Amino acid sequence: MIDRLLAALYWRGPDAAKLQGYDAYHDLNVRTGFGDRLVEAWAALTVLELARPDARVAMHWDRLPSRTADRLYDPALFSIDGCDFVEAWPRLRARKRFDRAHLVERCFTPLPPRLERLRLRTEGHWGGSRPDRIHADLQHYGVPTSVSAAAVADVYRRVARGTQPSAAISSVLPADLGERVGLHIRRTDKLMAVERDIGMDPDSWRRIEARGLAHIDACVADGVRMFICSDDPAYRSELLAQIRRRGGDAIALDVAPDSRPDGFDALADFFALSRCREVVMMTKYSTFAVAAALIGATTLVHLLSEDDPVPSRLWAWRGTVPLRASPAVEAADAESPGNAPTTKIDSSPNLRHTADRTSRQTAPERAPRETVK
Repeated sequence: MIDRLLAALYWRGPDAAKLQGYDAYHDLNVRTGFGDRLVEAWAALTVLELARPDARVAMHWDRLPSRTADRLYDPALFSIDGCDFVEAWPRLRARKRFDRAHLVERCFTPLPPRLERLRLRTEGHWGGSRPDRIHADLQHYGVPTSVSAAAVADVYRRVARGTQPSAAISSVLPADLGERVGLHIRRTDKLMAVERDIGMDPDSWRRIEARGLAHIDACVADGVRMFICSDDPAYRSELLAQIRRRGGDAIALDVAPDSRPDGFDALADFFALSRCREVVMMTKYSTFAVAAALIGATTLVHLLSEDDPVPSRLWAWRGTVPLRASPAVEAADAESPGNAPTTKIDSSPNLRHTADRTSRQTAPERAPRETVK
C-alpha cells in the first residue's frame, strides 16, 4: 500500500501516458556491451513469462553510451518477441527506493494505474542474470519453487531465439552463413594486466590465440568456410589476408558507417555470427558470443582448458548453452615446434588493469607480422 502511494506521488509526466496499456515494465539498467544487455533483457522476459505469463511488456533500452564502448546499440535495429522497447521510463524522484527492490523480498513494484515494474535481483553491468540465478531466486519473483532449473533454462532459450535483426541489418548479411563456422575474436577490453574470469592476461591470450589459430588451420585444411568478426579491425584484416593466402575461404562484413545508425556494424556482426553453423569464441569469455549461440540455437566452441589457472565465467553457462572444446585445445597444449600453427599473428595486447582502475597499464601495439611459412 505504501509503495503504491509513493508511486502515485512520483509517477508523473508524459512518460506515464506512453506506458498506458502495458502490464509490466523493466528498465534495462545495463551500460556495458550488447551481449550483456541482451542477457539481462532475456532474463527479465524469462521472469515475466514465469511470473506474469499474459503480461504486455514494455522495456526501456538505455540509449546512453556503454561503459566499455562509445556505442548506443539502437533498439530500432533488432526486436525481441513479447517485448516493446519504449522511450518512456518512470520519473521517480524517490528512485533509490525503487532501485533497491532487488535487494528485498519483492522484485515487483506497483505503479499506477495497473503497471508493475520488475527489477532483477542479480541485475548488474556485466550480464550476470543467467537461468541458474533466476532459478535460485524464484521465490522472490513469486514463481513456485517447484519449477525446475531445466524448465527455467528452456524458457530462457525460447526467449533468446525470439531475438531478430531489423530488415536493414538482415539486408547486409551473407546468404551462406549457415554453411560457415563463425569466429568471434575479442581482444581490446578483454586484454588485462591481471587475469580474471572474464578477461585474459598476456600469457592467457597467447594460449587462446595459439589454440584458435590451430583451429583455423584445421578449418583451412578441411575446406571449412569461415566468417570472421572482431572488435580489433586490424587483427581481423591481417587474419583474413593470411587465411586467404593459404587458400582458405573466410569472409567478414565491411559495413560502411555513413548514414548508418550507431552500432550498426557491431549488430550486423552479431546477427551474422548467430546465423553460422557454430560459433567459435576466440577469447576467454564474451557474452557477445554466448548470446549469438543462444539466438542461433547452435554450439559454442571454446578454446579453454579445465586446468586454466583462473576458470572462465563461460562454465556458468553449462546447461543453457551447448559447449564443446575445440580439438585444438588438447593439440595446442601438447604442441611441439614441428606442429605449431601455420597461421601466426604477432600483435602484443593492450593491457587493462581492472583490479585498480586508477593504475591502468598500457603496452603499445606492434604491427602484425607476416605468416611464418
